[in-house]
Amino acid sequence: MSCDKDLSGTDLKIIEYTIVSVDPNNQYERDYIIQPMRTIATTEDMNENGFTAWVIAMYFQDPNHRRLTPNQKQYLRVCYCVQCRMPIPEEDCCKTQNKRLQDINRTLERLVIAEGGDVDRERETGEGGQVGQGGGEGGALTPTGRGGRRGARGGESA
Repeated sequence: MSCDKDLSGTDLKIIEYTIVSVDPNNQYERDYIIQPMRTIATTEDMNENGFTAWVIAMYFQDPNHRRLTPNQKQYLRVCYCVQCRMPIPEEDCCKTQNKRLQDINRTLERLVIAEGGDVDRERETGEGGQVGQGGGEGGALTPTGRGGRRGARGGESA
């Protein structure tokens, strides 16, 4: 039976894995299985080493994990198989943009009300000026928080 070991790509991957010990000093068969089979879902693009490090780190973050000596830890391995892959559909950018613009509009309305303004009057007349900082040429806030066109410094025009 073959197993998909390809962990690359950002599609949704359903992965079954078991943490095992290959310690030559294990005396009982039950000592080989450190963590029984678990299933995990991820969209991370990774390789085998990254996945192994990730699941072993998650194992040791569990407060109920089996205590191992540093010597025993060196023999830990992860046996895994990608059970299935599913592409994640692209988010509809128009719906997302519209929702974000509506959120911005609600936030600006709350700011106007908090400053004692009348949202309906300002919509009708266009009065009220700009809320918050910025202003500058073009009226847009840049990533630096300054008004004006991108790349403009202070009162300079781009």
